[in-house]
Amino acid sequence: AKSTSTTSQAVGHPLPSWISEALIERTICVWQPHSSEPITRQDAIAILTNVGRLCGVLEQHRKANGLE
Repeated sequence: AKSTSTTSQAVGHPLPSWISEALIERTICVWQPHSSEPITRQDAIAILTNVGRLCGVLEQHRKANGLE
């Protein structure tokens, strides 16, 4: 059975508070047409986590270069 909790990922790490069930479901709906394999809940969490990290890096770069 699939887990529906947003409190932990498969590896037991807590999810960022901005990742909601609705966002996970929306991510699956957006990315599924672009994949020949089913996008799982864990795949969606990985996509969202990676996008969050990318945004963090871009924010750090923006601040470090005075682009506020």
